[in-house]
Amino acid sequence: MTGDRRPKPLIAVSEAAYLAGVSRSVAYQWVRAGCMPGHVELNGRHYVKRQVLLAWLAGDGGSPGDHIASEWVYDSERDPVVGKTVAGRESRA
Repeated sequence: MTGDRRPKPLIAVSEAAYLAGVSRSVAYQWVRAGCMPGHVELNGRHYVKRQVLLAWLAGDGGSPGDHIASEWVYDSERDPVVGKTVAGRESRA
């Protein structure tokens, strides 16, 4: 019997941190701030949709926060995504 080697659609926040090249603590800051692309919570546990994160990392996913509710207002002063281009400007380090 061969194992299923397809990538999982949901990954742990720690794996998302690894893929994004940031620490786990930064990734959890993104989750708490509502800026982690593809974040979902299931039974009190946090996961990230792999394809949404990969698209965002490739530059195809828009600005941080575009993936969440439309009433969310982007606040550049509180942007946890340091170094990402936001609305045509570099965010502050």
